[in-house]
Amino acid sequence: MPNLKPVLKLYMLDIKHSYVIFWSILCAVSVLSFVLAVSMPDITFGVSSNFAVYIYLSISGFLMVKETLPYILGMNITRYHYYWGIVVGSLGLVVLSAISLSAYVWFFGLLARWFDLSDRFNVTFIMSNAFMDNEMLTMFSLDLVIGLFLFSLFGLAGAAYYRFGWIPLMTAVVVWMAVIMTPFLRAPLIRLFEWVFVDPVSHISMLCLSLSVFFFGTLWLVIRRATIHPANRQ
Repeated sequence: MPNLKPVLKLYMLDIKHSYVIFWSILCAVSVLSFVLAVSMPDITFGVSSNFAVYIYLSISGFLMVKETLPYILGMNITRYHYYWGIVVGSLGLVVLSAISLSAYVWFFGLLARWFDLSDRFNVTFIMSNAFMDNEMLTMFSLDLVIGLFLFSLFGLAGAAYYRFGWIPLMTAVVVWMAVIMTPFLRAPLIRLFEWVFVDPVSHISMLCLSLSVFFFGTLWLVIRRATIHPANRQ
């Protein structure tokens, strides 16, 4: 555990400013939209809060290795401890983001009800009470697993870009396009989507968690021989 502390500290310092800036902008935009909804009764305003958080986590994941690995290697910390440090730090960031998003939705939803603006000011979020018949708990759970999936996916993409450059990312795009365009390869994907929509909440959770474990596991294979210099360094 002591070996993880420098990694967690650096990770926290690296992410703190972007986290504060992101939530400050989102809250400022939401307050402005709310004020406009109060002053302009003929217009409906809305904020896609969950998608904004998903985009933030995706970008943070992609930049994770680039922003932290060179400094950690310069501090003579092993890649093994770095890996577990960013896994723990990533889980913490995703959980904190899901909690913040739940608080955000609750607060602005409460404001909209107080001012009788529920039909003119909408905060977009995943609406379901499938988990323990609780809408907020279901929203938190889904935001947590989707956020973890996106962070791990883009974290792996960012690590691959850091070590190998654009080649693996372009290869992944070409393979994905081939799967989409080829009928016999597309068929299993269609069956997977059909399976997901049978029970969206539980199946999305299972799929996102399974893929997150896979992506985090693959991340170790990418960074365990990464150097202090990125592959695309000029």
